[in-house]
Amino acid sequence: MLIGHLGVGLAAKKLDSRVPLWVLLVAAVFVDLINCFFLFIGVEVVRVAPGYTAWVPLELVSIPWTHSLALQLFWAAFACGAVLGFARSKKIENPTKVALLLGGVVFLHYFCDALVHVRDLALWPGSIKIGLGLWNYPLISNTIEIAFFGGGLLLYAAAMRSSAPHALAYVIGFAAINISLQVASGFIPPYTTNVAVVALNLLFTFVLLIALGWFMERKLLRKASA
Repeated sequence: MLIGHLGVGLAAKKLDSRVPLWVLLVAAVFVDLINCFFLFIGVEVVRVAPGYTAWVPLELVSIPWTHSLALQLFWAAFACGAVLGFARSKKIENPTKVALLLGGVVFLHYFCDALVHVRDLALWPGSIKIGLGLWNYPLISNTIEIAFFGGGLLLYAAAMRSSAPHALAYVIGFAAINISLQVASGFIPPYTTNVAVVALNLLFTFVLLIALGWFMERKLLRKASA
């Protein structure tokens, strides 16, 4: 899942508008960012395999340290603890709420992935693997992703209630870029079998989308008189 994860981060803004959007988006794809690093150093294994699914040309051979249920609970707890410590050091009001929110966003990643992945998501390292396999039904999987993203963006916009100049244009632009990338991703054939390059491309994509979210929120926070 790609923009569907970002939809979870966007929706979380409705629960606590104090948290910057870029932080919520990082939480939403936190385990994917770690996965990119683990692919670089060979801790996890992914193989470029055109046709392995009808949409994503990747066989996720072994990714239990980022994408198993048990380890995602660990990463969620890790994020929760780190945020709680940071929030307390900065004397942020109600830091527990912020920490639990971000930990929850990290943890929901597993359940979003379980909808679209084939059976490559372990419950814990070495366990059976699950996945509904909706990547083999591109129309359904893309509809779900876009619905998650669109619903999250609507909740985000409701939380922001921005009166900044051209606020709607920034939101629409952000949506257009994300949805276009989601739809195009399945039609662009892989140009390399080098997993390190694939991981680098994924990392770049996540950083780009997070940066676009940061840019959109920065514009939405401008006052109407600006």
